[in-house]
Amino acid sequence: MSKDYRYAIIGTGFPWGDVRKTGFGMAHSHWENFSKTGRIDLVAISDLNIEAANNFKSRWKTEVKHYFDYKEMLKVENPEIVSVTTWPHLHAEMTIAAFEAGVKAVHCEKPMATKWGDAKRMKEVADAHGGKLTFGHQRRFIHLFQAVRQAIRE
Repeated sequence: MSKDYRYAIIGTGFPWGDVRKTGFGMAHSHWENFSKTGRIDLVAISDLNIEAANNFKSRWKTEVKHYFDYKEMLKVENPEIVSVTTWPHLHAEMTIAAFEAGVKAVHCEKPMATKWGDAKRMKEVADAHGGKLTFGHQRRFIHLFQAVRQAIRE
């Protein structure tokens, strides 16, 4: 069944609590919550670590295509939304490549970049391509924070 948006992830990592993790494995949280919208079709993942990619596919019971080269994934799969969940020093390069490949929205983990010039360039490229650039905030899906947000709205 076709969903509204083609979605891809750059950097799967291992989920929080896995003994093999070296970071926070935020791709797992991204996918868990993007999938809840019912409007996202996960078309591909990219990770240099085959074990991490296979773990992601197994955990989420998906046969989605895995790429070692994220630029190839962007070119072949043509996603509309991409999550960048890699190490911070890679965020700018990957985000810029995504927008230059035609991605319409990039959801990047924080920090945005490790250098001010990279952060400005990410914003400039997003604007130049008419793209939306957003960043991870780890508490947005916690029930308490959602309840407070709803109370404020009411």
